[in-house]
Amino acid sequence: MWGEMIAGHAGHNLPEKALQIFDSMNHKDLKFDKFSCLQILKACGSLGAVRQGRVMYDHAVRAGLDSDTMIGNTLIDVFAKCGSIEEAQKVFFIVKNPDVISWTVMIAGYAERGDGNQALFLFKKMQAKGLVPSKVSYLGALKACGTIKNLERGRKIHDQIANTELMSDVLIGATLIDMYAKCGSISEARELFDCLPNRNIVVWGAMMAGYAQHGHGVDALELYKMMQHENLSPDKVLFSSVLQGCASVGYLYSGRLLHDRIIRDGFESQVIVGNTLIDLYIKCGLVEEARTVFDCLINRDTVTWATMIAGYAQYNFNFCALKLFENSLQRGIALNKVVLLGLLKACGSIKAIQLGQLVHHYVLKGGLEGDLAVCNTLIDMYGKSGSLREAHRVFDGMKHKDEVSWSALIIGYAWCSDWNQVQNCLKTIQGLGMKLDNVTFTSILTACSHGGLVEEGQLLFRSMMEEHNIVPRIEHYSCLIDLLSRNGCLLAAKDLLRSIPLPPDMIIWVSLLTSCQFFGHGKMGTDCFGHSFYLDPNDPSSFMLMAKLCADGSWHLDTQKMSELKGNPEGQSNCALAWIEVGGKINEFITGDHG
Repeated sequence: MWGEMIAGHAGHNLPEKALQIFDSMNHKDLKFDKFSCLQILKACGSLGAVRQGRVMYDHAVRAGLDSDTMIGNTLIDVFAKCGSIEEAQKVFFIVKNPDVISWTVMIAGYAERGDGNQALFLFKKMQAKGLVPSKVSYLGALKACGTIKNLERGRKIHDQIANTELMSDVLIGATLIDMYAKCGSISEARELFDCLPNRNIVVWGAMMAGYAQHGHGVDALELYKMMQHENLSPDKVLFSSVLQGCASVGYLYSGRLLHDRIIRDGFESQVIVGNTLIDLYIKCGLVEEARTVFDCLINRDTVTWATMIAGYAQYNFNFCALKLFENSLQRGIALNKVVLLGLLKACGSIKAIQLGQLVHHYVLKGGLEGDLAVCNTLIDMYGKSGSLREAHRVFDGMKHKDEVSWSALIIGYAWCSDWNQVQNCLKTIQGLGMKLDNVTFTSILTACSHGGLVEEGQLLFRSMMEEHNIVPRIEHYSCLIDLLSRNGCLLAAKDLLRSIPLPPDMIIWVSLLTSCQFFGHGKMGTDCFGHSFYLDPNDPSSFMLMAKLCADGSWHLDTQKMSELKGNPEGQSNCALAWIEVGGKINEFITGDHG
């Protein structure tokens, strides 16, 4: 009686009610026939209720139904849909006479999990047993080909389909296009697209997605314009693909037009669309607009949080990245490798060691402790935060170390003014036959500057040229001038400035002006201000520094002339954002604000 009632609810499209009654029963006293088992298992599959599926499997075993093909197929489907492919395979082997459905469900399950090789192995074995693939079988096999980029196998399956009536099926057509695109043959995908007699929104979307994935944003937009003449209304997946195309080529104007259309069509609340909009604005450098889209999304998934946090970290909005990270933790969001890397970078930038340790915990939780890029970023974060013991612990635990690993450790030692260890590491690197690039030397010189290692930084500069055969770039000279001027050697910095073979850039002049303001060197500061004004008349930092130099009494300059150049310098704000970590929380405050 109870079994029939539960099956009745399941059969009348009330799976939640069916499983609710099922959970409340004493299962030992229940007996289910084949029909009831099928209905309840279908309810489990539709809701992803793997726990109840396992209980129902026990009932099927006790009733001797576990080897029945229909029961077995439904059980396989439940386990495969719930991601438990091993349990699905166990049932598959028990079924006495697996049919096309049995094989197809297994193929689809492996393809969905990303195990394309196993899916294709089963597809081949099924055909070897004389079974004719169904439409769903082909869809699973094609998806598997795209997943592992097996173009040759994909072409063979295409040839098989071409000899059947399935070739006119729009879903088969769309999946073939997707397979060719994922295998890197965008030309074959377009050739097939042009030949298809029936092209619905899914087919158009597959072709646009293929273009977008390969950075052919212009082609994706052209295809979108073509589609407008077909009187087809875009869906959320298609909008996402076209936006991805805009992002790949930086077409902000087209992206904004699409955003307006999305709002008009009522798709702005769709997560897949919102995620792509956030990505578009971030790639175009409009982080605030990306955050506006983020805030407007009612439902956010892991990709939403990950894209926004990574965007903040990319543009050095470190406080915002870490605050959003704290919010994501409260909501139980699982973050991926890209986001964790960005967060570690943000923690290192503002020396947020406690939050960095928390991110490290999530690295371990995600099983990423052996990832080279993650380990290198952990070393960098700990080194910049002054925790060299932790940096060395990560370094020593690495199975494979590259130039970046050593560079991160050296930079950490330089930030902590441990020149002996810097030298030891440099000698070790040379002994290992490794070569450091110009970017690494820029970072080490910057660290020497902040660590007050004047003589050591000069030695490093010479070593870079003589021992590592690196021709100095403007950024290296900039670091060396900053090193000298920051530590009071203003005349030496000015002499170096006159001797460099490259024209000084804005960074050099503002750096030197900053030191002139700090040490009260008015005459040299005025000269630096003149050069910086010539390079960028609208740069506010040089005006603020010069105004402060005058206000400190170190130098007198015609204030009316300053006003003519750039408003009234006394009206310029000397405020800046700063951060401090207290008790594992990041707090933002404003420096220089006397209001």
